[in-house]
Amino acid sequence: MKNRVLALILALIMTLCLTACDTEVDRIPMSGADDVVVRVYDTEITKYQLYTQLSTFVAGYEMTMEDVLEEKALREKLVGDFISDMVVDYVWLNSYEDYGYDFNEAEQAEFEAEFEAYLESLDEVNKENFLAEGGKSDEFVEERLALRQKYFQMIGYTEEEFKEYQKAVFISDKVEDIILDEAVNITPETVEGYYNNLLKDGQKQMARTYTFTSADPVITVYCDDGYRYIKHLQLSFPSASVLSNAKLYSEGNISDLEKSIERDVAYIQDTIDEIRAKIDAGVDFDKLIEQYGDDEAMKLEPFKSHGYVVVQGDTSVIESYRNACDSLTDTEMVAECATYEGYFFVQAEEISGPAPMPFEEIKAEMTAELNAMEQNIQYSNITNELVGKLKESGDVMTDVELFFKGIV
Repeated sequence: MKNRVLALILALIMTLCLTACDTEVDRIPMSGADDVVVRVYDTEITKYQLYTQLSTFVAGYEMTMEDVLEEKALREKLVGDFISDMVVDYVWLNSYEDYGYDFNEAEQAEFEAEFEAYLESLDEVNKENFLAEGGKSDEFVEERLALRQKYFQMIGYTEEEFKEYQKAVFISDKVEDIILDEAVNITPETVEGYYNNLLKDGQKQMARTYTFTSADPVITVYCDDGYRYIKHLQLSFPSASVLSNAKLYSEGNISDLEKSIERDVAYIQDTIDEIRAKIDAGVDFDKLIEQYGDDEAMKLEPFKSHGYVVVQGDTSVIESYRNACDSLTDTEMVAECATYEGYFFVQAEEISGPAPMPFEEIKAEMTAELNAMEQNIQYSNITNELVGKLKESGDVMTDVELFFKGIV
């Protein structure tokens, strides 16, 4: 399913200092700020509007627009994906009736409630900044609406324009559900057939590439070497370090990667030592995860109760993490490791010997995984075809080159 870039932007502004966005926009000279770089039907997005939204988005990764603009491949992919999502939202806003979606009074009320909640969250951020700058609570009541307008002006919209923009996101999500419900039909027979084929082929694992922060299920179907349900306590490194370390890892610069990880570990060594001391003192591992863990998925079901599945000897898992998991011989032990994503304490909830996992035990997880895989395929096919036709007809215009002109 598509990456909800616009929804992420909304979440990020709840935690960012608004003045940071001002300085970010001012930092890089920009010519042609009012040039239209995206047009969908009668809706036009200027270079300034697109730039401010991108600035907010990349700030969530502890990056700046300079970081993005310095690397050609990164900037073109980021802006290209960002614009594609934006275009799809507006396209569906203008054609949602074609998909059988009725934006009726009930839907309008649901949207109004969501937008009001968004405004209240924005007010909370504004209030925190206002108080931090020496303002008083009673004074904020008078300044509240003015600070709202300041934010909307900063990102190049009026409040009403931005509300229409969020209406597009709201409708887009609803239409997406309709399209995918119609396009995807994973039957019980399909799931069981897939399971049987995996066993027949001797395949050890059916899973996406394993990521420590993903809530997607990792499904082990057949394991010659056994498997473990692992709970972990992750201490994250700074986001900028993670990006840099991942790049070193992918490029095979292992010596530089090890040095970088050593620096990151030293940065959080006091917290590591504090957790070790509590483990030695017998503090419950689940309580430590709740207190210190940075992997939010590990605090939610089903992972909170069972952990992630890790196959012994699985090469899709980062080696140092897998080795730490493999070293566990009982459910009382705790092992440690450092990876490019952070520092981990791991404990086994369950340790199993070589055996295929029964179909009934993993049917629900496998169904969810196959649905997600098929939805990704269908979403991509449908949206690419839709946007392609509209570009050919002239109803959609995206000009990435114009966006970068005068900035890089």
